[in-house]
Parts: sequence; structure tokens; C-alpha cells
Amino acid sequence: MGLPKYYELYSPFLSAINDDKIHTLKEIKNYIKNELNIKDNEISERLPSGNQTIYDNRISWTVTYLKKAGLIISPKRANFQITSEGKKLLESGVNITDKLLADKYPDFADFKDGKKIIENTSDYIGQDIVGTPQETFERVYKMINEQLADDLLTEIMNQSSMFFENLVVDLMKSMGYGDGAIIAANSTVVKSVEPYSIYSGNPAKFIKKRFSDEKIEFLLKLEWWNWSGEEIFDNLEILTSEAGLEELMNKYSKRDAIN
Repeated sequence: MGLPKYYELYSPFLSAINDDKIHTLKEIKNYIKNELNIKDNEISERLPSGNQTIYDNRISWTVTYLKKAGLIISPKRANFQITSEGKKLLESGVNITDKLLADKYPDFADFKDGKKIIENTSDYIGQDIVGTPQETFERVYKMINEQLADDLLTEIMNQSSMFFENLVVDLMKSMGYGDGAIIAANSTVVKSVEPYSIYSGNPAKFIKKRFSDEKIEFLLKLEWWNWSGEEIFDNLEILTSEAGLEELMNKYSKRDAIN
């Protein structure tokens, strides 16, 4: 069956609080889960961003729209109570849809009008609006990124082998090779960082070293980033793995012994 769409949760949500009492969001979500026989694996499905479950996201938009229509109130955070208008609409037995709410409640219609830019984007990808505005946005964002990646890959494949080798070198440096420090996304660096170490946070704090002190010292002396693009490309696998580094260290130690 799959997860119900946010607008398919309107009636179940109102039914969960139709006793005029104040209910917590947790109680309401459990009621809807049991009433609609939603499976645990469906409940745990996440948005493409991974930031939130799809179920929680759809419940959130259900709450937003029902409040805008004046069908529920929230006396305190994450607690909800049905209004007389919500009770009246639920008990009328009509199928509660976005169109019905827009036709009956001007505040809801005005709020939905503010979402037209997001919703019209679904025309671009040839799909009906079946998710919340956030789901639609993330779906479009993912599609655009995938298209850009395809276009970029096509352009790269049309370039010369020398261009490709230089690109790999630049990517390695951007990914934290070179002096080897890796800074986690959204971190703020406020002072110098140690080579071949991982930092995260605001401000960025030391997490751990990527390699042993011996390997870090070897890499810094090696200064592979000063090699030619062709030489780096030929040694790419060795430079990016623990086993490869050990192989390289043994190779250089034998060379030093001979010299």
C-alpha cells in the first residue's frame, strides 16, 4: 500500500482527536499508524536528504494545513485539539482534500498560493503532486543534481587524457590529500589544523588522525603533490590506501638503504 499522502492523513488526524481532548503528537501518530495499518519499515523511510522520515514530514504538513484551515488548534507545542469547525467537517463525511479546504477556507487558500512555485515545479518533471512541498523540492533538487552530474561527466569524457589526469590531481587535493587535513561539512576553521587529521564542528575541533604518525611524516616528506600529473595518476591507488602507503614506504626505505 505504501505511506499515505499528506492529504490522505487529514481525516485520520481529525479522527484521532475527535473527542475534544488535547492529544500529543505522539499519540496521534500512533493512532494513525494503527488505524491505517502502516508498517514499521514504511514508518522508517526517510526523505532523500535523510534529515527526516517521510511519515513525520507528511504528518507535519498535515498539521500545518489543518491549522491554516482552522480545523485544529495547538494549545501548546506538539499538542493538538480539534475545533468545532474541524469536528463539523469530519462528521459531515466528506472527502477532505486540498481543493475542498481551499474552497471553504480563505486562510488555507492564501497559504497554499504561497506554495505554487514549488508545486509548479512538478510540471517540469511530469509528475503529479503526491508528496509534501518539501518532498517535491527534494525530488526536484535530486533530479537537477543528477542531470548536472550527467552533463559534467559527458563533458569530462570529451576532454583529453591530460585534462583528466590533472582533474584527478585537483580532486585529490580538494578531498583532503596534499597536506591531508579533512574538514567536515559546515565546519568553521578558526586556527591552523594539523596535516592528515580530521576536524569537525563550529569552531572546528580535532577528531582524529587519518594515519599513524610514521605514515604522516612519510607523506609530508614525500610531497607527492609536487609530482607531475602523470606520476600522481599512475600512483593513485597507492597514494589513497593504507596498503598502498605501506608498499610505498617499504619501496623508499629500500631505496634509502641502497643509497
